[in-house]
Amino acid sequence: MSKNKIIITIEGGLVQAICATDPKIEIFVVDYDNIDQGDDPVYKYSPDYVFKDGLAHEIFMGSLNPAETEVRDELKRLKV
Repeated sequence: MSKNKIIITIEGGLVQAICATDPKIEIFVVDYDNIDQGDDPVYKYSPDYVFKDGLAHEIFMGSLNPAETEVRDELKRLKV
């Protein structure tokens, strides 16, 4: 049986997307950056995208962005 896998994409210091093999998984992110301004330090997320084990690279198919192409190729190489 394969393990559940989670991919968290971050850009500019912000969580942009969460992808997982299990649509029911709950993800909790702790963020200390804005506690002083009264923001909650813990955020609960659910997956934005669900992928089949070994096919995470398909999330980035069709992208012409060189960075996303590099990510796609690395995910495929790692068989995520």
